Amino acid sequence: MSAGHQYVAFIRAINVGGNNRVPMADLRAVFEAIGCTDVRTVLQSGNVAFRCAHSEAKLITASNAAFEDRFGFRGDVAIRTAAELVALTDRNPYLAAEPDGTKVHVGFANAAPTAAAVAALDPDHAVPDRFTVDGRDVFIWYPNGAGRSKLKLRLGVPITSRNWNTVVKMQAIFE
Repeated sequence: MSAGHQYVAFIRAINVGGNNRVPMADLRAVFEAIGCTDVRTVLQSGNVAFRCAHSEAKLITASNAAFEDRFGFRGDVAIRTAAELVALTDRNPYLAAEPDGTKVHVGFANAAPTAAAVAALDPDHAVPDRFTVDGRDVFIWYPNGAGRSKLKLRLGVPITSRNWNTVVKMQAIFE
């Protein structure tokens, strides 16, 4: 990868169930148009790795605006540095208990939910599913699979989640 900071973006709710179709070539073009280089997408669900000289705050604003201009709907682009993405492994409390990377997820937000929003959640409302809010990241364990979950995480900030297998694929880009 060339000069600039290494980042990853996760875009919420694209290419899911036939709604909000976004060609990955067009998504790469959005990031290139705002000054990013070495842009690549992983899978078809809005995972983008790139380099950019912009600050994270500027990237969030610019990528959200460019995405909405290009595709006509809000994408809620969540940004992490490569270092933040790699550090998720050490912070994830569910990896030791669950070897299946499809049952452990990470929710990404651009701002940490308020303490009041976190406190308002009943951790037992969707047993056996579990979650841990850690700053801007939410670690989630769905022991019976996400498709069977009754877990609702209403934290007052837009969150997009990825299963652990996808997170590992994104981490591998930076290792």
